[in-house]
Amino acid sequence: MKFSTTLVFFLLFLAVGGAFLYFNQRPANHLSQPVSQTSDKESKPAEAPSKNAPVLDPAEKITWIQIQNSEKNETITLVKDDKSWEVKYPVVCPASDGVVDEMVRTLMAAVKLRQLAPEKGWEEYGLLRPAIKIGLKTDAHPVRRYLLLGHESQVEDSVFARWEEEKNFFLVHTELKRIFDRSLYALREKRIFRIAPATVLKIHFEIGSEFYELVKRNDQWVWVKPQARRGMVVDQVSAEEFSTHLRDLFIKDFLDEQKEKIDASFFKTGGTITVWGSGRQKEIFYIGQEAPARDAFYGKRDGENAILLIDRGILRSLLDTVRSMGSGVVVG
Repeated sequence: MKFSTTLVFFLLFLAVGGAFLYFNQRPANHLSQPVSQTSDKESKPAEAPSKNAPVLDPAEKITWIQIQNSEKNETITLVKDDKSWEVKYPVVCPASDGVVDEMVRTLMAAVKLRQLAPEKGWEEYGLLRPAIKIGLKTDAHPVRRYLLLGHESQVEDSVFARWEEEKNFFLVHTELKRIFDRSLYALREKRIFRIAPATVLKIHFEIGSEFYELVKRNDQWVWVKPQARRGMVVDQVSAEEFSTHLRDLFIKDFLDEQKEKIDASFFKTGGTITVWGSGRQKEIFYIGQEAPARDAFYGKRDGENAILLIDRGILRSLLDTVRSMGSGVVVG
């Protein structure tokens, strides 16, 4: 055999052998690659924005909130009116601005701790029928959006959450769920007088046939009624006691006609407390009869339908203090 022929066969042998090794090595190399595994307790990260992205754009201003609590079978709707919040459902009444503002601040500060793609059905994460469903409208997005808060995760003290219209979900701090797990009572304004105590300029008491009236001059309370004490300044100890009782006067509970199905005609006015603030601010509170079973007095604010329950001990302390001051007895 000629040398050239031997060389050709040798080169063909090398080519065939190289091809064999190439095609047999590819699957081996492929199988040797580590397979990504996801824990049964947690879903894999989603192809989404980076960690700690805000849940809601901090530049937005929330104007409408609805809290649907499936565990309590309760829905509460809140609306921002100018500077104040108001409950619109299930009753119409002022909301506690401080409580609602706290919820808004917590939501605006909330971040996505970790973003995930679902590997199971939404029910596995508590996001099919979420415990808390938060409806939102903002000045930039007047169409309602819903944020769903589900089961607790086993990492980072967090809960699963997602926007209803999105395919992926994320983790948020448990605090967000806790802060929105509020009852209607917690969200309602419970101050009897909404004029700030520091800005009260005049107060009038009608207790049965007795009348007492005080005005504030140069940071001191001065008597107008009874006539025998007109122009006299209330001593500092009595003034502090009086101011403390006035600040402690809160609503213990609400008797709403729709909720309680009550006939408000039973309410009988036994006295009034009228407070004036700066400008034309004026608020009237009607004192009703006692409700011994609830350790309270019935009460009602002028212009509002709800019958209120006021702690009996606190109201009595205020009225007794006013009577003592009016008779010239130093309180304390």
